[in-house]
Amino acid sequence: MHPIIVRAGFLSGAIRNGSGNGGGLLVGYLPIVGDPNKSAENEDDSAASVEIAKFKHEVYHKVLNVIFGSLKNPSHFGDTVKCGDRILRVLFPGFLIHAVDGEEACGTCGTQGAQANHPCPRCLAAKWLLYQLSEKAPL
Repeated sequence: MHPIIVRAGFLSGAIRNGSGNGGGLLVGYLPIVGDPNKSAENEDDSAASVEIAKFKHEVYHKVLNVIFGSLKNPSHFGDTVKCGDRILRVLFPGFLIHAVDGEEACGTCGTQGAQANHPCPRCLAAKWLLYQLSEKAPL
């Protein structure tokens, strides 16, 4: 299982980089999903590997939706919170940094990976058209 640790962005580097939990809070775990018969180095473009990658993306997104789903409405519309100085403020929670490594980065941000011809499964824009930000990619 991969731990999911949330840290406040306003903490100083001395706290974040210190020993211990560094001001972080463990909010959940992402399961390690994959084909037990293959390692990451042996993955290919076969139908089985593609299906495992799609399943892995779905699992990651469902776990993250359970953990962070309650923040969806407050992040868009705000939430009234009584702060420490007893003043009511409207806060919009959000994430400035989404730090994951390697293969999990593709899975959690919803892309197919850097080697895919169409990295985004939503818009299916071709890799060679991604630099053209002002033009619409064909569906």
